[in-house]
Amino acid sequence: MGEQEEDSRRREGSARKILGCHVVGERAVEITRLAAVAMAGNMCVDDLAQVPLSYPTYAGVLGRVAAVATRRLNLNLDWQGNSAEGEG
Repeated sequence: MGEQEEDSRRREGSARKILGCHVVGERAVEITRLAAVAMAGNMCVDDLAQVPLSYPTYAGVLGRVAAVATRRLNLNLDWQGNSAEGEG
């Protein structure tokens, strides 16, 4: 593997990593709990986007945000359940 290819993979991995979650408002604990579980499991944003979550729920919003981030990073989103938010 060439040095440029290795550097590209390292950058892609860091772009996919969930670094944290800040939520203020009603039911914030529900959303941050889901983010904490994803981070503890070393899930990347595209992994979280493929988790089937109930919608409309507050935690489901985090899954939709993950799906949008996945598309913006041009990552593969195999699970089509998050395509309902109208982007893409």
